[in-house]
Amino acid sequence: MAYNEHTADRIRQSLDARRIRFTEKKMFGGVCFLVDDKMLIGVEKARIMARIDPDDASPLKRKGVKPMDFTGRVMKGFVFVDDNALDKDNELDYWIDRTLEYNPKANSSKKKSSNKQSNKIKLPMNSQIEPTDPMSPAPMMPEATPAPAKKPARRKAARKAAAKPAAAAAPAPAAAAPKKAAKKAAKKSAKKAAKKAAPKKAAKKAAKKAAKKAAPRKAAKKAAKKAARKAAPRKAAKKAARKAAPRKAAKKAARKAAPRKAAKKAARKAAPRKAAKKAGRRR
Repeated sequence: MAYNEHTADRIRQSLDARRIRFTEKKMFGGVCFLVDDKMLIGVEKARIMARIDPDDASPLKRKGVKPMDFTGRVMKGFVFVDDNALDKDNELDYWIDRTLEYNPKANSSKKKSSNKQSNKIKLPMNSQIEPTDPMSPAPMMPEATPAPAKKPARRKAARKAAAKPAAAAAPAPAAAAPKKAAKKAAKKSAKKAAKKAAPKKAAKKAAKKAAKKAAPRKAAKKAAKKAARKAAPRKAAKKAARKAAPRKAAKKAARKAAPRKAAKKAARKAAPRKAAKKAGRRR
């Protein structure tokens, strides 16, 4: 079911009870009720569409109401009302009253016909129709339009004469053709040059990337060289110390052995004296 038929029957009964002349038309995927060739109220899926005064914002505060955005944008003066907010007859009558109040002020989408177009099809009261125009309830009979009167030959001749100088001046835009061709040629040459320069640009970019990657390595090498230079005197000092170590040890040993040697010499010299003393004691 494309729309709630029970709600549509309730609207018909309410309009009939008010003795309102209306017509029905299928539109917006449902059914709409029109009064004086203007949309009054409609039923679409599980909700109704009401055309109210756009300057009155009080109906929008009621339960289950939101602006009508059927086409993707809000339509001013039209609202959607959910069926859940229309369970009671007085709730539905409220919206019918609001639409009937605004209907005389609303503009009809149907174009007014002139007095000559009197071949309008009359519809019976409270009829159901499906016209091709979604907002016009009654189809209009096409009226034959009179053929336009032929203009005098003098005017045609004057126009032709005026058109000849314009035609003579028309070739002027052709002068702009070489400029356009030159622009196209310049664009083509620029594109070719850009294509040729593309490998060079790519090479430059690759060189820059390689230089960025190699920069830390260069810095590390420089730091290692500096450290080696600083450490060179220390290494030389260590080597010299290693070479001088035996000499120092020999000197220390010589210093320690010097008193012993002197004592031995003194003992050697004193040995005859001690022997003489011993001999004298024996006597």
